Amino acid sequence: MPFYLLISLLTLYAVQGFQVDVDTSQAPDLHDFGVKTKEILESWYPTIKRLLHSPEFKEVDRLQIHFDPSDTGVAGTDAFSNYIVGHAPYFRKHQDDFGAMIHEMTHVLQKYKDCDGWVTEGIADWVRYYQYEPHRQVVKKPSSEDSYTSGNPYFLEWINKNRYEHMIYFLNQDCRAGTYNINIFEKLTGKTVDELWQEMMADGRKNC
Repeated sequence: MPFYLLISLLTLYAVQGFQVDVDTSQAPDLHDFGVKTKEILESWYPTIKRLLHSPEFKEVDRLQIHFDPSDTGVAGTDAFSNYIVGHAPYFRKHQDDFGAMIHEMTHVLQKYKDCDGWVTEGIADWVRYYQYEPHRQVVKKPSSEDSYTSGNPYFLEWINKNRYEHMIYFLNQDCRAGTYNINIFEKLTGKTVDELWQEMMADGRKNC
């Protein structure tokens, strides 16, 4: 049985009572954006759940989103409280950026006990750019000035496709269980994370 088919069966696909509550009381002009956000996140919950399933995954029954008119930036998440704050000034100018909320909801489902920040962010962006909106925005290959610690999802996708197809699954599993160690890259691929980065950079392809 294919690996991800097995994972899919384990997650049982069905969403049992998952609900997104959106509060736009302090930013009423974002009401329609909030309604659409709720619709998208509720429909994508089972997909992200399937992608990020592991033995210690815990169901999320309710997710709260509040739009704050005073905050700057894009959004922030308290994963263990199932709470996202969207920064109203940003979303007023980017009312097509539902991918940002997919990224934040991914953090809620991650609930990592111990993980490098670049892995946490890289996986959340991997869900956003390679699963939710693969045709909306092409992820550019990192430049020579970048490093893997920038959290670019391209690196994780490159490893998953070219060196070990279950890399993201086991990173997610270990981070959630609190057993993550950077040596997992060498354990699963035979190469250190630095060696993998150098191989990716030497790969002449612009897309992985």
